[in-house]
Amino acid sequence: MSDGSRLNAMSYGTTTIGRLEEPGEVFPRLSSGTRVELCTWHPPAELAGELPEGYELQVACCTLEGGTRYFRFVGEVDSFMRVARAGGLAVLLHEKRISPEDATRYRVMFQLYDWLRSRGLRLERTFTAALDLVLRRRSRDSPFDRDILPEMLGFDAQGKGTRWSVDKLLDEGRASTTDIGMVNPSQDEVIAHGLMVAAQRNPLHVEAERVSRLVRSAHAPRAGGSCASCLRPSATIDRRAHPGL
Repeated sequence: MSDGSRLNAMSYGTTTIGRLEEPGEVFPRLSSGTRVELCTWHPPAELAGELPEGYELQVACCTLEGGTRYFRFVGEVDSFMRVARAGGLAVLLHEKRISPEDATRYRVMFQLYDWLRSRGLRLERTFTAALDLVLRRRSRDSPFDRDILPEMLGFDAQGKGTRWSVDKLLDEGRASTTDIGMVNPSQDEVIAHGLMVAAQRNPLHVEAERVSRLVRSAHAPRAGGSCASCLRPSATIDRRAHPGL
C-alpha cells in the first residue's frame, strides 16, 4: 500500500498508512530491508466531543519475512498510554453507551494508574539484568515474594525439585554458557541460558498445531531488542514429538 493511503475502518474512523522515518528507534537493530510502516488512527466525527481537537493515535508495524506483523507504540510509553486510553474511553462511551458513573470510574482508574507510575512502579523492565528479576520491597504482596520468577522454576516434569532463586538461575546460566564455550557472557545471556536450563528440565508438551504459533510468538520483537535476536527460552518444545522443527 502506498504511503499516505487511507483505509476505511467501518464506524471506527480511518487509518493512514505511511512510512516510518526512523524505524530503528522503535524496532532497534532491525535487519536491512525489513518493512516498517507508521499507522495513524483518526477517530470518526462521532467521537469529536470526547477527544481533543486533532487527536490521533500512532503505532508502528513491522512486517517480517513470511508476512507476520508486529505492532509497537511510537514514542514514550507513558505518552502513548495516555493517548490510547483517551481514545479507548471515547469508543466505549460511543459504542457501549456506558453510564456517566462508569465513565468517571474509568477516569479515576487512569489517575490512580498515573499516581502509581509516579511512585516508581515502572513497566520498563527489560529482564536483561538481575535487578529486573527482583521485587522491590514496596512491590511485594508478602515478605516471601522476593522476585518475579515462576513458582515452579527449577522443578522437573514430575513436579519435583526446589524453586530456583535469582542467584540459582544465574548460577545455572553461567554453567550453561561455560559448557558451550561462551567467553564473558552478558547478564542478559546468562539469564536466557538459565531459563533455557529450567525449560529443559520441564519441557512444554503441546499439540502439533500449536507449535508454529508458539515459535512465532517467541520471535516477536521486544522493546530494546531485534526481530532476529529476541528469542527467549520461555519454553522448550519436545523435538521428539515435533521432528520437523
